[in-house]
Amino acid sequence: MSWLDFRVVLIVVLLTLISDEPVQADEVSAGEIVVDGCQLKEPVYDYTFNLTALNSLGRTVHNERGDRIEFNVCGGLSRSCGDKTNVGACLTKNDGKAFTLGKTSKLHYKSGRLYFSFVDGEKCSGDKNYTLYLTLSCDYTMDVYPLDVIPTEDSECTFYINLRTIHACLPLPANLESNVCSATDDKTGHKFDLMPFSDSNYRVSDRGGSYFIINVCKPVLYGQDSMCPADSGVCYINNNATDIKQKFVNYGIASPAPVFENGQLYMNFSSNTKCNDKENISSVIYFLCYRDVELGNPEFISKNGCRYEFSWLTSLACNYVQPCTTLVPSTGKKYDFNPIAGVYNVTQGDKHYMVGICKDIGSPCLSGDGACELNNNQATSLGKSTVELNVNETGSPFAIYTSGSKCNSSQNWTTKIEFICSNNQTDQGPKIIENSNCVLIVHFKTSLACQEQILCKVVDAGRTIDLTPLISTNENYVATVNETALKAENSNSVKYYLNVCRPLVSQYGLSCPGGSAACKAIVKGSGTPEQEQSLGYPTSSLTLYNSKVQLKYIYGDKCPADESEKMSTRIDFKCALAAGRGNPILQSIVNKCHYQFDWLTSVICPPQQCNFFTDTCIATNVGTGKSFNFRNAKFTNNGIITVEAKPKSFDIDVCAQNQTVFADYSESVVKLFFVTTGSCNSGDLLNVQLRFVCGMKETNSTVHDVSNIF
Repeated sequence: MSWLDFRVVLIVVLLTLISDEPVQADEVSAGEIVVDGCQLKEPVYDYTFNLTALNSLGRTVHNERGDRIEFNVCGGLSRSCGDKTNVGACLTKNDGKAFTLGKTSKLHYKSGRLYFSFVDGEKCSGDKNYTLYLTLSCDYTMDVYPLDVIPTEDSECTFYINLRTIHACLPLPANLESNVCSATDDKTGHKFDLMPFSDSNYRVSDRGGSYFIINVCKPVLYGQDSMCPADSGVCYINNNATDIKQKFVNYGIASPAPVFENGQLYMNFSSNTKCNDKENISSVIYFLCYRDVELGNPEFISKNGCRYEFSWLTSLACNYVQPCTTLVPSTGKKYDFNPIAGVYNVTQGDKHYMVGICKDIGSPCLSGDGACELNNNQATSLGKSTVELNVNETGSPFAIYTSGSKCNSSQNWTTKIEFICSNNQTDQGPKIIENSNCVLIVHFKTSLACQEQILCKVVDAGRTIDLTPLISTNENYVATVNETALKAENSNSVKYYLNVCRPLVSQYGLSCPGGSAACKAIVKGSGTPEQEQSLGYPTSSLTLYNSKVQLKYIYGDKCPADESEKMSTRIDFKCALAAGRGNPILQSIVNKCHYQFDWLTSVICPPQQCNFFTDTCIATNVGTGKSFNFRNAKFTNNGIITVEAKPKSFDIDVCAQNQTVFADYSESVVKLFFVTTGSCNSGDLLNVQLRFVCGMKETNSTVHDVSNIF
């Protein structure tokens, strides 16, 4: 298919053809289903979810007050709850008093959402009883990694917990059970690993009122409004369908691995869904290097015949890895050891070593050495340095230095550096663990190796809400105070420092307890924070319930008003188109211990379609009231952009007719879509996508050419 001409980053150009729509069948509705047991047949594919494997001796979580919530499903707790036995869920407050949250549980299904309700709890207050809701989320990796239990609390009487489990998924195809989902560039040896994408679904608009749900490396995760076929990697959601069995259509069977060919990374998806009498629908995703994001999001480009084409700008597609960093495929967590890169002297017994972290040691060791042993001014190379890191099957990072000096007749020396999580500042740095069989093993303890980062995104009806753009790496957020609600706290001497989903950024003079994500301090005339107190640690991932996007930091310092409680923070994020990134506002303090913030931000807002006026070439965002004139923009020549795609160049008229314009706040980009005539072949129509990245600087566009994939 040499006709395909695909260009993306600020410009995407694709030859567009027209095809028939697929055929559909059978009518079923998806009302709420409630059962007493642990098996439930969902209505779309008649698949029976069997959750009896979740029965255990009980799982335990804590809320921000330090109360313990213990629960079990498909059976009772093995221990008593106060004087009650054989209950399903128990709340033990930090004063030791125990209350039944629910004797038994019921299993619910509603529009793809599975959850247990414990509704026969003890009396709480007034006419309210204690209640627990346990939502089950599909996660194919949870059979390998520990279950992720996220506590949230709506009130003193009602509790919500999210349990990620493979048992809430449709069956996993055999070819995806242990797939590695990577491709290698044979010229450079670089491996493209796309498994980090599999943790979430990605919702993509078709710009016609419906949308796609995509997952990569694993099938689409079954869930609320995401009831896609068991093997689908690209799923079309037809919002016009009234029959639930016709609403979710497989547009591509999940693929176990991408392909790297002719310098391009892509993934093909075939399907059994009929497009016409001769062909089935298929999809393809082109992954394109974009270093400004980690994972990024897919974008629908066009439909060519029966083939649906998507682009995905992501750093995972870059044929380059930032030195001294690595990603954990299962979680997308990025390790960055650049802060500890350097040369270290290590003594073990009577032996002296020099070890470099992502750095050549230099003299007195041999050129290029990453580790060496010194003996009477003689250096023995124990391996050549590298800036490339790896992770093992458990997600732990390590570095391998090979090609050292001759060890014996058949082997050269090798050094393996394993990075070990340690938050103890007095117990960090390298330590020789073993020196045998021509291998030197070094453990380097550092807080940078700790994996305990919480998820900063949550799925809302198929749309992923991602707060990672708000994570700060260079400075902390300083909250303002609602003067009306908190007059006593309206003091210039009290400052509140926060970060999003991560600990506070190290700041000279700010001595908040290490690892805190929220902190209160007194700042006097000198400007130096004093009397710092932790308002909580990032131990619970982002949650969504009752349409609230909420983040909690718990286990802070002892509460001055009640030393039996720990201070905590709750942040409610709210969509505000004109707010930009926004800033936290302290709204209330409950019992002088629990700090509640509002955060108005555009980052969680869904993409907004803008009005475009062809005669003036002006786009207007009705939500913010702001307009932009593309004809007068510095990067156009009266609305014309010249794209250099060596050895060719061509012009794109930004002011063409039938423009569709979206402001995408999650990516901080403005996207333009339109069809025009172009230079692929005389008279052909070109489907054009332009991405304008919001920023303080103006830079030239980057063009990717994948015209010779097939």
